[in-house]
Amino acid sequence: MLAGALTPEQGARAFAALLEGPAGRHVVARASAVVADGTLRLTEEPAAARPAAVALPRPDLTTPYVAPRTPTEERLAAVYAEMLGLDRVGVDDDFLDLGGHSLLAAQVVARLRAEFDVEVPARAFFEGGRVADLAELIEDSILAELENQ
Repeated sequence: MLAGALTPEQGARAFAALLEGPAGRHVVARASAVVADGTLRLTEEPAAARPAAVALPRPDLTTPYVAPRTPTEERLAAVYAEMLGLDRVGVDDDFLDLGGHSLLAAQVVARLRAEFDVEVPARAFFEGGRVADLAELIEDSILAELENQ
């Protein structure tokens, strides 16, 4: 049996116990709740902290690194870096050249919607997805929204 796996019977019993509990109860799965032999641990010891993800260095690109110059570029570069797992992203860095792909673009679109409250089309990442270009697109969208109020 895999470490941390439950047998079907254990899973059914745990699920039934959750359904019988009070409404509105939140359940959080923790690695420390299961021992190596598959039996459920019923202690209150905290889960071990997960190590922070290590950011990779910026890949060797043909474009030199240029640091963000505006607050929008800084925030956008930080989103790119976090989503791509890189230590830094420059304003002339292209999303695809940094290792971006369509699924990640969809995640970044959602993140930018939350971060800037604007709709950035996913195609923007494939039509020159440089940080500088997208920052300008975001700023233009925010200005247009303000002018329409």
